[in-house]
Amino acid sequence: MKNLSIRAKLAMFPAILFIILGAIFGTYKIKTGDVAELIHIGAKLNEENDRYLNMRISIYQQLRGADKIKDVNEAIEKHKKGFAELEGMLKLPENKIRMSECSKLLGEYDSLWKEYLKMAEEQKKGSGNITDEKISNQITIFAGIGAKIAKTMDDTLKSATELREGQMSSVATMIAISFIVAFLVFLVFSLIVMKQITSSMFSIQEGLGSFFSFLNRQTQNAELINLDSKDEFGQMAVVINENIERIKIGIEEDRKLIDETIAVLGEFEQGDLCQRLELSVSNPALMQLKTVLNNMAS
Repeated sequence: MKNLSIRAKLAMFPAILFIILGAIFGTYKIKTGDVAELIHIGAKLNEENDRYLNMRISIYQQLRGADKIKDVNEAIEKHKKGFAELEGMLKLPENKIRMSECSKLLGEYDSLWKEYLKMAEEQKKGSGNITDEKISNQITIFAGIGAKIAKTMDDTLKSATELREGQMSSVATMIAISFIVAFLVFLVFSLIVMKQITSSMFSIQEGLGSFFSFLNRQTQNAELINLDSKDEFGQMAVVINENIERIKIGIEEDRKLIDETIAVLGEFEQGDLCQRLELSVSNPALMQLKTVLNNMAS
């Protein structure tokens, strides 16, 4: 972080926010996609459930004398396709097993249904081998298998519903946790950047205060700014330190020339005009004073 400029550090705020929000949105899309798929599966299960219920009603009506053979046969064929589709769609292994079991039971149910129709047709033709008891037993058998199919489908629907609700709950939890984590990451990053900026400003403030105290002769030395960052504050500190060093050297040279001037003037006061100022400094005004004094003694 110390090697980054202030502009780069500030630019990281929206960048981090964008990355975090992008990650949350991406995860949300994936999770909601799973939820949408589970909703579709639930709708498909409900559709098969309704069709199965209508099929059993049609069978009941057929047993009561109505002509529903075509409706029942169509419903069975649709169930075969629907169960096969659901077996591939369902997520939980136990639900896949249940749907596979439904397909097997439906095959038995279809065979018993066709056998019942054959027996009923033979009884109509006056076959003495087909008694009401045999037909009743046949109805009882495929009714029992039908009940097993209904229970298995209900169990599958219940399990799929629980999975969907659990997934929706996990999506809500994930979003809440993601926003909390995003807030904490953003907060921590903000605090780090703020701490570095305020620390750099404080170091520069201390360095300048020490330098001004030196200029005002309140201290004998000016401390350099201790800042090793590579950002704008670090660059500012380098420039200020270079100028502090240059001014310190200039002030020390001036003091030496002034001390020498006082000593030479003391010799002049004693009548010794042979003394000269020898030191050279970068201060033009003092160099002019040196020249004037040396010329006065000539």
